[in-house]
Amino acid sequence: MKQYQDYEQPQAEAYQKEYWEQPQRVYDDTQSQYRFEGPSMQHQEGFEEPRMSAQIPQPMLFSFSNSSTRLAGLSYLLFWLSGLLVLLYAPNDRLARFHALQSLIFFGSFNALYIALLTIMVREIPLIYGFAIFAFVLLNLIGFVGWIVGMVGAFSGKYTKLPFVGNVVEHWLASSKAIKGW
Repeated sequence: MKQYQDYEQPQAEAYQKEYWEQPQRVYDDTQSQYRFEGPSMQHQEGFEEPRMSAQIPQPMLFSFSNSSTRLAGLSYLLFWLSGLLVLLYAPNDRLARFHALQSLIFFGSFNALYIALLTIMVREIPLIYGFAIFAFVLLNLIGFVGWIVGMVGAFSGKYTKLPFVGNVVEHWLASSKAIKGW
């Protein structure tokens, strides 16, 4: 019985030693990837060094990158406010500047008309009260369609002109030196 124990003990130690001496996979925060630590197993037959896959970039939730189509599309996201922000942060990008000014003028004028129509509806001014309600609904429909057309055109990288303001913005950008040299 004693010979059996002497025989089994070294094998168990050898197994434990072999198992614990294998390289361990450890996450490295500084490089944002996994690496292997521990003794090298290259001396063993059939060992192949583990292949590290290319590091996958983490997606950014929101950023002002140099992509003009993204900036142009973002200029319509929050109506005239996002148009103003894109105009301030990307004054040298022609496509983004066009869509930002178009958004700013289009939705800024819509806000002015909303205020006028809401004033008429709140005060219940006779003879034009019904017209104000109809115009308010129609204005919302036109604004929604203009918002969708502007975003689709901007994200596709086209200079899509919205009704009434597209030609004004194009003429203003062509003749204005103050905006070009911000």
